[in-house]
Amino acid sequence: MMKRPIPTDYVARTIRAADRRGIDLEPALRAAGIRPALLTDPDSRVTPEQATAFTQAVWTITGDELGGLGAAPVPRGSFRLVTFALIHAPDLEHALKRMMSSLPALPAMTPIDFRFHSEPGESGTLVLDLRGRAPDQVTQLLIELAFLLIHRFSSWLIGRAITPLSVSLPHSAPEDFEPRFYRNLYGVAPHFSAPAATILFDRETLQSPVVQTENTLREFLRNSPAVLFSEPTGKTPLTTKVRRMLERGVAGGIPDATTIAERLSMSESHLRRLLRAEGTSVNQLRQEVLCDAALLRLRRGDSTNQISAALGFSEPSAFRRAFKRWTGNSPGTFRAAPERTSAPAGS
Repeated sequence: MMKRPIPTDYVARTIRAADRRGIDLEPALRAAGIRPALLTDPDSRVTPEQATAFTQAVWTITGDELGGLGAAPVPRGSFRLVTFALIHAPDLEHALKRMMSSLPALPAMTPIDFRFHSEPGESGTLVLDLRGRAPDQVTQLLIELAFLLIHRFSSWLIGRAITPLSVSLPHSAPEDFEPRFYRNLYGVAPHFSAPAATILFDRETLQSPVVQTENTLREFLRNSPAVLFSEPTGKTPLTTKVRRMLERGVAGGIPDATTIAERLSMSESHLRRLLRAEGTSVNQLRQEVLCDAALLRLRRGDSTNQISAALGFSEPSAFRRAFKRWTGNSPGTFRAAPERTSAPAGS
């Protein structure tokens, strides 16, 4: 797994959530060597080692493996018990089903119903259902961390990076929404304002055998939660090449699938097959690139009309509809929000 600097947003959101619960996490910052001033610096990053040290200190301070985010404390060692039950599953699907059946036993998770749904030969969906309740900011963070754990631990279990088919979250995009931040977490940018929190895996991924053993699990737990802050290998070369071609085209006309295939010396159908195997498509990558460009221009102060024209939309109303689909907010709502300080996460 690769290591890369982590946006301080993770630490800052944890601090804010703890403050709402009356928990002082300043000692955790000191233990990780993170200066409080970094939390307000838009260009600051923490290392994976600092993020791990911070999380471990939070566990010690709170005596809780969820750091005080849940409805009740999760005693230290709970995650260890769950993982030892998963390690002997024959494949990822069985491991996820065991995980879903064990999590409701934790009192901290009482606001959330956990389900795993799949049909023979079809994809499988993990559902975190709030039973119609609107999630507060602490619960939002808890859900996002749960999906981070599921995604990264699943990748570790089968020994390769996983790109979910989709991730949906039951709340609006945060004011400082950065698609790249979420793509670094889950491999895809999520859909916001969904009825429930869901993460969708393809059938091939679900059928992947668990390759880890009790011995490798013990090593994993000794270093926990370091694996959560290391990006799984497998941002595949083709996905990267196509995204870069699309990004270069933002200023002068984004290429279509036919043009991209020609530049890569392959047929368009072969390009589609390869990208589908990597869990994406030219259209999905194009939407991600357009969203990134729109957010950058909005922060720069460009008008909706300027952005619409620059990104090749037929009219401003088409751009507004697309932006709402990407972020869950209109461009006007996004622009009117309090000043944002988050920088793009990763590249």
